[in-house]
Formats: sequence, structure tokens, C-alpha cells
Amino acid sequence: MSQRTIVRATWLLLASGCSSVYRLPDSVANDAALIPGEELLEMTVDGEGVIGEVEFHTTLERLPEAVRKAIDAELAGGTVVGCEKEYHGSTVYWEVEKSFGDLAKEVMFTADGKVVSKEFQIRPGDAPRAVMDAADRAVSGGQMTSVEEVTEGGRKTYHVKKEKDRIRYKLIFTPEGELLRKLRELRAEIELPVR
Repeated sequence: MSQRTIVRATWLLLASGCSSVYRLPDSVANDAALIPGEELLEMTVDGEGVIGEVEFHTTLERLPEAVRKAIDAELAGGTVVGCEKEYHGSTVYWEVEKSFGDLAKEVMFTADGKVVSKEFQIRPGDAPRAVMDAADRAVSGGQMTSVEEVTEGGRKTYHVKKEKDRIRYKLIFTPEGELLRKLRELRAEIELPVR
């Protein structure tokens, strides 16, 4: 009988739902043993049932040395509050989150310390009005829980999280308010074998 670890997880699913069987790559499943305590595992699954991203919470000490050295150059000040190892297909990235008062900033790096993307939490009033109006149309009512300005490959998007009737949504917009993706965040319990 193999040992198992239980991981609390958040799955991000497209609103259209999924009907396919999911398979985690072996490299991702092997990292399950490295998740500290009952930390989060996050997955993004598309409408075809394909797993696009898997994110494991990890510790600062487990980050590659080049990433640890690059953190303060990209996020001066603040306090490190979280680290993740992320699989985007077969590519591995490392993300660091720092707290700056009541707002958080995250930077994703390659293993050699190069910046891939930045996610900066902002106040709703600092987001483009077109984005906030579009978020209200996409999920009318409910409570806004966060707004992030995301920059990747020179392209800027806004991620708005809302909760309505105990359902959590993540909405992704262009700066002009065009809805790119509407996702529903679900909690799950995942049991992975530990080798």
C-alpha cells in the first residue's frame, strides 16, 4: 500500500466546465512530497480538460539561488509571504510574493533569475474604469475580493476576483475592459501518492 499525501487545492476552471480525465505529469506528482504542511496546490484546467498550469507552494530556501538573488532587485522592500514552483506545461517557473502593507506583489522568474511576469495587487480605484465596469457586467453584484495588474511579455491585463452567492470568480480583462477569460475557483482535496 503506497503512502498518500492530501493537498488542499484550488482549481481554476473555465465556466464551460470540463468532462475529460486529468493526468498530472510525473514531475508534478513527484513534487507533492515537497509541499510544506497543508499548503495550496493550484491548477488551471481549460474547457477541454487540459491542465495548463500547476502551482505548488514552497519555501524560500527551495528556490534556485539565482531567483533568491533576483528577488530584491525586482521587489525592493516588503516582506516575503509566499513562494511557488509553477509548471506551465513542461516549463518550470518560480514565483515570489511580497507584502507591502495591505497590498501584495508577485514576480515570476525562470530558474536563472529572469523575470517572466509581474502581478501587482492594486486598489479597485486604481484600475481602469472600463475594467471595473466590465467586471460588474461579467458578474453582477457580489463582492470584489481583489484586483491585480499583470504584466507578461510587455502585455498588461487585469485580474479581478469576485465572490457572489458563495461562488468565487476570476475575471481577466484587457486594459480596455475586454473580457479575455471568466473562471470559477473551486476548492478540492487531492490525494497524491508519496514515493
